[in-house]
Amino acid sequence: MKCSKAAADNRGFSLLLVLIMMSAVTIGLVMLTRSAFKGENFSKNEVTVARMNVVAKALGQYYLGHRNLPGPGANSRVPVARLSLQAKYGLDGWGKFLHYNYDSISSLRGISVDGKAVAAVLASSGSNQEIEAATRPGNGTIYLDVGNDDILMPVTLQSEAVALATTTLHNLARKTCSYICVNGESVLDDDDLDATDAMGALDGDGFTGGLSQVGLFLEFSLNTATYAIDPWGNSYQWLGDSSLPANSFRSLGPDGVVSGDDIIVGARTTLVACGCSFPPPLSLFTFEANQIQGNIITVKTPYGESIGTLEGDTSVVAYQTGADYDGPPTSSAGEYAVYFDGNHDYIIMDQPPYFVLDEDFTLSAWFKTTGVLNQYAKVISRRIGSYKYYFLGSKGNSGTTRCDNGGVAHPYGGVLGGQDDYNMGGHQTSTRTIISMPCGEWHHVAVVFDHELAGSSLSIYYDGILQEIRSGLPVSAPNDEDIKLTIGADSGGGSGFFQGWIDNAALFDEALTGEQIISVMDRSE
Repeated sequence: MKCSKAAADNRGFSLLLVLIMMSAVTIGLVMLTRSAFKGENFSKNEVTVARMNVVAKALGQYYLGHRNLPGPGANSRVPVARLSLQAKYGLDGWGKFLHYNYDSISSLRGISVDGKAVAAVLASSGSNQEIEAATRPGNGTIYLDVGNDDILMPVTLQSEAVALATTTLHNLARKTCSYICVNGESVLDDDDLDATDAMGALDGDGFTGGLSQVGLFLEFSLNTATYAIDPWGNSYQWLGDSSLPANSFRSLGPDGVVSGDDIIVGARTTLVACGCSFPPPLSLFTFEANQIQGNIITVKTPYGESIGTLEGDTSVVAYQTGADYDGPPTSSAGEYAVYFDGNHDYIIMDQPPYFVLDEDFTLSAWFKTTGVLNQYAKVISRRIGSYKYYFLGSKGNSGTTRCDNGGVAHPYGGVLGGQDDYNMGGHQTSTRTIISMPCGEWHHVAVVFDHELAGSSLSIYYDGILQEIRSGLPVSAPNDEDIKLTIGADSGGGSGFFQGWIDNAALFDEALTGEQIISVMDRSE
C-alpha cells in the first residue's frame, strides 16, 4: 500500500512538474516571439530611416540641379524615377510606400513639421501601416509627431539654397564685367541694370524692388526664375554706388529681411576694374533667348542688327545644371548653346556689310565635337566658291571619321581673298594645329588674321595658347558684301557640316593679341 501511494504521489509531482515546465516554455516562446517582433520592428525602423536619408540626399541633389523639388508620384509617393533611385527607396521597412509632400511654391517653407517650416517631408506609416490622422491633418501641409508609430523626416534644403543663391550672385557679378567688356562701356550705371524700385521708378542710389528684365538681363537673356528670384521667393537686389555695401548684388537670405543672414557679392563696374583688354566684337552669337525666336536669330552689330535663320533641325538647348552641368567653363547652368547634328544643320545670316572683314580679323568660339568628325567641318564660315573665304573649323584626320571609332579632329582656320591670291601662292592659307581635340569636351579656338604682320599671317589659338602661325602669305580677306555668314557649315550651308555644340561664336574686325584672346576666352558669355 505504501509503495503504491508513493508511486502515485511521484506521478502527481511529475505531472505538475511537466505542466510547470510546459508553461515556462510557453511563456518563454511568447517572450521570444515578442522580443523577435520588437527586434524585427526595430530593424524595419532602421531600414526605413536609412532609406529616408537616401531619399532626402537625392532631393537635395535634385534641388541643386533644378532649383525646385519634384512633385510627388501617385498617392503622394516618392518619385524615385525622377530622383534616379531604385524602386526600394520608395518603400519603408515594412514594404509599404513612403509618403512624400513638398513645398510647391518653392519658398522652402511651405511644409510644417512639429512647428518647423521646411521644404518637404517624408513619412512612414510605421508598423501599424496607417498614417495617423494627427500626423497629417487638415490641409495636408502640417505634420505633428504625436507619439504614434509614424516615422517623420523633415527636409530643410537650407544649405543647398544658400549655395544656389551665392552661385547666382557670383554669376550676376561676373556678367557685369561681361556686359561692360562686350558693350565697351567705361562704367556700369544703375540704369544698365534697370535698377527700379518697387514702384517702377529709376533709383540711382540703389533699390530694393528687385532686378527687372531689361538692361543686363536682356543682354544675356537671364532667366527670371534663376536670376531675379532667390530660393526663398524674394527678389535679388542691386545696391548702387551710394549704398552700403556699394555696387553689390544681394539676397535677403532665408528670413527675407535685411539681417545677418543676407548674402552679398560685390561687382566690378568699370572698364579698368574688369580688365577688359579686348575691343567689343563685331558680332557675338550667344544663342540666348534674346537672340533666337523660333528659327529666327537676331544678332547685334555696331552698325545695326543682322537677321538669320536656323536651318535643318538645328536645336538650341540649355546647359544642364548641378553635377550634370555640361557647358563651357565660362558659362553657367541654364544658359544656352546650339547643337548641330551634322546632317544639314546650320545657321545662315543675311548679308549686310557687317561681316566684311577685308583687313585684320579674329574669329573665336567655344565648341565641342560629337559623333561624326567631318574632314572639313566649319564652326564659323563665310565662303563663295573656291577662292573667297575666311573660316574657323574642326578638321578630321581623313574623310569622315567618328568619335566612337578612334577619330580625332584638329582646330583649323583659313583665309583667301580671291583667285588672284590663289594664283600668287595663297592656296596654302589654311593652317591647323597638331593639337587633337578630345571628343565630348569644350575647348576655345580662335583664328587671327593680321594683314601687316610678316607680309600677312594667320594664327590659331587653342584654349588661349598660340599653337600655329603661318606668315608671309600673299593674301587678303574677301571684301565681297554678298557672301553670307554661316555657323555650323561651309559655303552657305552646302557642305562642311559640323556635328556637336557651339557657343559664344564671335567675330572681331581686329587682329587680337594673345592676351586679348585669353580675355575673350575667360569672359565669353
